Amino acid sequence: MRLNRKRQKIYIYEHRRSSWNPWTEWPVEIRVFHWDEVRGEITFEAGRYNQGYQLHGAVCQPGTNRVRERFALTWTVGDPEALRELWCYYCRYMQYQPVPEEARFVEHPQQWGHIHWPEEMDTESRTAP
Repeated sequence: MRLNRKRQKIYIYEHRRSSWNPWTEWPVEIRVFHWDEVRGEITFEAGRYNQGYQLHGAVCQPGTNRVRERFALTWTVGDPEALRELWCYYCRYMQYQPVPEEARFVEHPQQWGHIHWPEEMDTESRTAP
């Protein structure tokens, strides 16, 4: 995921599971949303693989709270307060408000090494219009 406050857009990089086999390469889908259409939702997952709280982005129809689609912003964690802090950080950042200089979580997610943005999307997601 990338936040571009100059464009007021959020860029979501997702691997789409195409089969039951976790060792095959899954196709990648990149979705782009206007920040003012995204709301934060915290859910509790009690499934076999996801257990705990998770932060989702809910994309709403313009001017409403009617959800068109959702995407995961975090993996499951045990502390909903940490997810509230994370959502507040995203909101403050996108509104050009001061945000903490020190990272609360210093570990990078495991999947970071497997993210390869297409060149055109990499440029757009990092620059101003």
